[in-house]
Amino acid sequence: MYKVSEEAVRQRMNTKVLYNGGFAICDLPIAVSSHCPYCKEKVVFKCHDWTGDPSKSISSNSECASCQEKPVFISVGFFQTGNIWFGRDLYIYPGLEQKRALVSDIETSMPENLIRAYKAAIDTYNVGLWNPAVVAARRVLEGITKTSLPKEEQNQSLYKQIETLSKHIDLELPIKQIGHSLRTAGNLGAHFDLEKEADIEIASIMFDLLDYLIEYIYAIPNRVKILEERITKEERDASQQ
Repeated sequence: MYKVSEEAVRQRMNTKVLYNGGFAICDLPIAVSSHCPYCKEKVVFKCHDWTGDPSKSISSNSECASCQEKPVFISVGFFQTGNIWFGRDLYIYPGLEQKRALVSDIETSMPENLIRAYKAAIDTYNVGLWNPAVVAARRVLEGITKTSLPKEEQNQSLYKQIETLSKHIDLELPIKQIGHSLRTAGNLGAHFDLEKEADIEIASIMFDLLDYLIEYIYAIPNRVKILEERITKEERDASQQ
């Protein structure tokens, strides 16, 4: 299952659901904007025929207008106010994507405050908040450039920071291009525009690129160091035998 953010719910309605031999009135989504877990197209799902037990969970089948597959929406965490039941969380099944994890081997080489920002960005991505996720990824990029540059060069624009970074870290052109791609994609989520906003495809590609950048700057040098230390130890142990 994959948690659907509240901002994806386009319309709600008080709906009668069979419960305890009668009916329970539940405040339920009837229109949800989401990427289809089958074809990955973004569509508005119409949720109808909700069934279940509001004291546990209520589910609704829906149909993708693009591929005609039928994912299931599940509402859980109900509480009652007056005679109406309200669900706290909404999920779609099957899930859209596997959860993202942090790049490994960064704990000793990446600054602690930057790791916290990176974890926060991953958490935002994993709950499907695409606009905040791309903004958070851009913030991690800013953290990477600022912590890698001398203090006198940290107040430049992000564009200039990325250009300057190659003076302090050996960056090939593709790595520099990754930095600029993250910068421009982050701008997409940061500024309000009805015609342009981030979605799962943009956020997914952006986080792939962010992971590559973190691998290059933090994880790979740390892994090389660990390997060299291991080789040195093996050679030292062999010479003492």
